Amino acid sequence: MNVMELSPYLSGIQKIPGSKLSEKFDALNRIAKKVVESKSKNQDALDLKEVPEALKPLVQVEIARLLRQPDGIVDALKSDDSVVFSRAIKVKWFFNGSIEACSTVQYYQTHILPYVSLQSRFKIIKTLGDNLGEKSAIAEKFYISLCEMYGEKQAYPLLKACSESFIWNRITEHGVRLDNRIVRFLFYKYPELIVKYLKLGKKSSDPFERNLQRVNLYVLFDFLPRLVKKCPKAFVELIEMHGCSSFRKLSNTRTELFLVNCIDALLKNAKLFLPVLNLKTVTKKLNEEQFKNIFTQLFPEDLKSFEFGDLLDYLEFVPKDKKLPLMLSTFKEVYKLNLLDCTEKITPKALKLLPRDERIKQAKIKMEKEPSNEFFFSDRSWICYLPPEESVERIKTLIKKTSDENKRMHLLKQLIYTCYVNSDNNAMLEVLKYITTRHKNEQRYLLSDILDMISSEKYLKNLLQEHWDVIYNFLKFMNVKNESNCWLNILQVEIITYFIRFELENSHSIEDKISFLADLIISQSQISFNILEDNIVFEKQCLEEFLKVLPTKKPNDKDYPSTDLIKNVIISIYTFNKHNLKAKSPFEPMSVKDFPWVLNATKKMINKNTEYDHDLLFILRTFQKKEHDLYKELAANVKEEEFLCSNLLYMLRTLRTNPEIFMRNWKYSLEACIRSTNRLIIHEFIKSSRWYQDLPIKFAEECLKIIEETKDAQALIILALLLEGPAFEQVVTPFIPSSATIDVDPEDAKTDYQMVYSASLAFNRVNPAVSLDCTLKFCVGDYIHNIINCLVNVSRRTSVAKVIPFALTLMDRPVSIKKHGIRLFCMAADVKQLRRTLIDMWRSETHQTIRTLVFTNIFNAFKSNPNNETWEMLKECLDDLKPDDKDTFASLLEFKYVPNEYVADYVEKLFTVFRKLFNVEDDPKKTDKNYIMELLKVPNDVSALFSDEQHKKIIDSYVLDLSLPKNLLSSGHSYLINRYIVPARNKLEKRLNHFRDIFTEIVKNINVPQSNCPTFYPANFFVHNLACDIIYNLPCDSLQERLVSILLELFNSLLKPHHDPETFLRLTLLTLIRGEISPQEIAGKIAEILPSWITTFSAEYISEIAAYLYVVLNTFIHADHDFTLRWNSLDVIEALVAFNVEEVVIIAAYLLLLNGQTDDEKFYRTVNVLKNHQHPTVSSIAYTLMHRN
Repeated sequence: MNVMELSPYLSGIQKIPGSKLSEKFDALNRIAKKVVESKSKNQDALDLKEVPEALKPLVQVEIARLLRQPDGIVDALKSDDSVVFSRAIKVKWFFNGSIEACSTVQYYQTHILPYVSLQSRFKIIKTLGDNLGEKSAIAEKFYISLCEMYGEKQAYPLLKACSESFIWNRITEHGVRLDNRIVRFLFYKYPELIVKYLKLGKKSSDPFERNLQRVNLYVLFDFLPRLVKKCPKAFVELIEMHGCSSFRKLSNTRTELFLVNCIDALLKNAKLFLPVLNLKTVTKKLNEEQFKNIFTQLFPEDLKSFEFGDLLDYLEFVPKDKKLPLMLSTFKEVYKLNLLDCTEKITPKALKLLPRDERIKQAKIKMEKEPSNEFFFSDRSWICYLPPEESVERIKTLIKKTSDENKRMHLLKQLIYTCYVNSDNNAMLEVLKYITTRHKNEQRYLLSDILDMISSEKYLKNLLQEHWDVIYNFLKFMNVKNESNCWLNILQVEIITYFIRFELENSHSIEDKISFLADLIISQSQISFNILEDNIVFEKQCLEEFLKVLPTKKPNDKDYPSTDLIKNVIISIYTFNKHNLKAKSPFEPMSVKDFPWVLNATKKMINKNTEYDHDLLFILRTFQKKEHDLYKELAANVKEEEFLCSNLLYMLRTLRTNPEIFMRNWKYSLEACIRSTNRLIIHEFIKSSRWYQDLPIKFAEECLKIIEETKDAQALIILALLLEGPAFEQVVTPFIPSSATIDVDPEDAKTDYQMVYSASLAFNRVNPAVSLDCTLKFCVGDYIHNIINCLVNVSRRTSVAKVIPFALTLMDRPVSIKKHGIRLFCMAADVKQLRRTLIDMWRSETHQTIRTLVFTNIFNAFKSNPNNETWEMLKECLDDLKPDDKDTFASLLEFKYVPNEYVADYVEKLFTVFRKLFNVEDDPKKTDKNYIMELLKVPNDVSALFSDEQHKKIIDSYVLDLSLPKNLLSSGHSYLINRYIVPARNKLEKRLNHFRDIFTEIVKNINVPQSNCPTFYPANFFVHNLACDIIYNLPCDSLQERLVSILLELFNSLLKPHHDPETFLRLTLLTLIRGEISPQEIAGKIAEILPSWITTFSAEYISEIAAYLYVVLNTFIHADHDFTLRWNSLDVIEALVAFNVEEVVIIAAYLLLLNGQTDDEKFYRTVNVLKNHQHPTVSSIAYTLMHRN
């Protein structure tokens, strides 16, 4: 197959003068300019005989650009060739509205949009948005028309070119939401608009107001700091509006701006604003009085919520000697208490700040009150804060008793920590000796963890010579034992580096330490030889020592030094030179020539290598930049052309700068490309290579040969990047599947399949795209899943005028193809075509999979553009849903996409649909009732929009219809309380009266079983379930109080206590426990009412009474209250016992039994009182609890 005949495109490029891309494009541009200069502006008369036919569109678009001929640009925009299209899309005068005739919506609708591809359409719309900034009226007309044609999403890029009032209208009236990028753009154009937009994120004071327009500020959290400079007051307002500051922290500069413009906001509400500011800047800029003011605000009102560590974090940049006094004085000011007297609030962080004597005193108190077996964090063990003479021996004793290695490791770390806390170097020396002698043979992970702790600067900076000697000997011991691994090596490097600093500061020799460190770095090649970089003198001294000692290592190793090591050394030398220049030191820069062993090793590597690896080429490139004379010397015998032509990192750069070497080494390049066809850099390289002389022809011919001889599928990918669509179709035609199934018997079955699979991948790369008909031929049987994504890709790059009829053709195929035709049609068609076709399909389609797909697209049409037309479409679909359409049901409950004006009708329609399906469903489990149950959980802000008639209809259907299944009735009861009464607002009284009527009507059927389930009593269940919902699920507020009172009133008037003792007792108890009430008051109310309960239910029922009482008490304790409870159930039990009335004490005993054993002192005190009580029930319970200990 002759490539020049196969591909007119490549053949045409070869005929253009020039050897590389820039020269060939220059030649085409010269032809265009020549035509413009010599010919008239009548395009039909243009003489382009010297331009190959395949390349004429490129010249024509350039002529059209120069002559400002819109028709020529339109033709280029319609082109399937992305190169031609890209040149046209850059013609600004066509898109900026300067030529009135081609700047109207009608012009685009008639001449452009119906004929371009989807991909081109998106780019055209984006380009219009980028260029119509000065012609907002035109942009707005485009926006409205494009919304009508293709939807808001496709028109969106035009929004930034529209006027401020228009954008605000789209935001408020059409629910448009701005992404981060356009918010940033518009902020500099219309700052007030963006501030108004951000304020749409404000929460309504009405919890039941449904606001789908609310802006999610968290999506824009990284934009908000930009407001500080231009709109500081708006920034403050937004933070206050959200009531939280979990946004991106302000930079140092922006924090300073905030403190200049908005310091009052910080001083007024530090808890809200301080977390968003740069703490260091705040600490530095505020005076002591201001800082004290904001620090005081950070303290929680309730002492129980005080956390020393959290507040200490705010003092990070306060001088160390001022931290504790500030904390103590503020604590006393806020709580009127001395922090040191509140032992439970003393933490390890607090202990570290205390003076020695006070720290020891507090540590001993903590050990008495909070015995700690905490091994895992050394600073959490109170032992560590004792003086070393006490703590060390205690910890050593624990170590002796500990067989668990993990615990032993943490105890060893505690030994080090206690010495550090006490700043006791003598104790530290003894501990280091102890660890490195008694525990030197521990497991490697254990020793690594200890070294990890020691490697911290806070431990190393105060060590003396004797400490370093112990540590150094221990590291050498580990090295001899070959105990090192990657992590341990890094730790040793850190420690030895610090030791070298110590030695240099004390004018000691570092030769042996450098030698030891060199061994570690050689084994861990990514570590640099540049150490102590903060001191240029030390850095130079150490680097010179390294360069002396490195040649002496591994004398018997022929492969030493490795390329990695030499590369590391060279980088280190030039890094030092960079540091040296920056430090403006008097030292001369270092040169590799100063170190002959490095130079010799490099020459040896160059002579030895025939294929140059990346590291060696990197070395040569470094020499070329840093020491060019050295590069010339070393590179004289280097044949790097092969490398440059086959190394992915250099191929593209070399192609642009030195293309001729590829003609000498093109096979190396092609082999490299075939090995890495998935790399984007290869795609760019091959595409660029098309515009070079002879090179693409060589590539294409070789690929065709490879395919013919070896069927290497990767060669197809290369050809796809080289050839245009029609040419590539000829190449892949032999690989069109001859059967819908894969024949697994032939020896080359796998190779044949791989060719088909690679062809489908290759279609995504061809420009211009292959025909849709060709793609479809691969879309059969076992191959269909491979080709589908490719079908979408090709369709996006093909004219919509071709895609739509193609999609309609697919929609007449079998289901496996038909559904993909529907997807393509939905992707390409305009709104009117889409709606008309989808509703016609819904009316006629019977296959479940296709119906689901059609319904999903109709629902999507409504979600993206809710209006009367799409609502009528959706209603028709909902009315026609069948039991087999279950796949669509779950998506129907996504209410967030349904606007307020439709949501009530939508929910009513769903109730009708689901009830109809529920009534006809054959499934004995009636699974459709689950959807009704979910629908009855409709969000409160949705149910708040229902009319009273709609609520009545739902209640009549799912509360008053006692024939329904139990779980469906339960959902109806929940709806009655949580969806009807709770969001009632100004209709509360009316609905409570209706609630009374409902209750009265239902309890007429008390004790009447359901006809189809004789064991189920729906009216009894209603009473019980309703009470549980009110008591346990509603917050303790005035509404719950009213409902409890009404329910108890209805219960007393219509029922008897024994009908539902649990409900009666719980409601009665709840009416007694209201407001901020003390345990003694609760006990008094219980003692007062208990006799009447015993009279009603008898003394034998007292244990059940206690059980109900216990549940209500705990419900009350754990509920959300407007006040802080200062008591728990033990307080109430103790108060009940104090009455010393037999029935009351029995209740108390049962409550204690239900409460179970605790470590609370009150528990044991109460048990001791009860065990001596004369009533056997009471004493028996007390002894039972004692024996559980």
